[in-house]
Amino acid sequence: MAKFDFKCTSCEYVQEEILKISERDSAKIACTKCGKPSKYKFTPTNFYMHFRGDGWPSKTIREKSYRKQRNEVMSRRQADHVAKPELQPNFNGMKTGSWSDAQAMAHDAGKNAETYTPLIQKERAGKVKPKTMKKVG
Repeated sequence: MAKFDFKCTSCEYVQEEILKISERDSAKIACTKCGKPSKYKFTPTNFYMHFRGDGWPSKTIREKSYRKQRNEVMSRRQADHVAKPELQPNFNGMKTGSWSDAQAMAHDAGKNAETYTPLIQKERAGKVKPKTMKKVG
């Protein structure tokens, strides 16, 4: 749809009409003041187009594309530079060699040792790798 100027043939009043581009030449527009026929008047300074439907590039589409790319870059940077905390086998803050050892220590201390069961299962499946303790000296 586009905005076109039509000029009256008798009173020379100029009015704006919004029409399809294909209808511009065949449109029979009557003057709103005197009712006589009006003709299309080309005015390059008063050019207005309104695109309807999807697929027309607009600021929001460009903005969404830019933000998507920016988020991908930032997530890669964050993955490279942010230290990820690892859960180490422990009981009451004392590091142990494996989650099984931590469970045994909890059981010996009379604490609830069932909370260690999922971690032991992951450890046995190879999903959680316990860090080996280094000997100092």
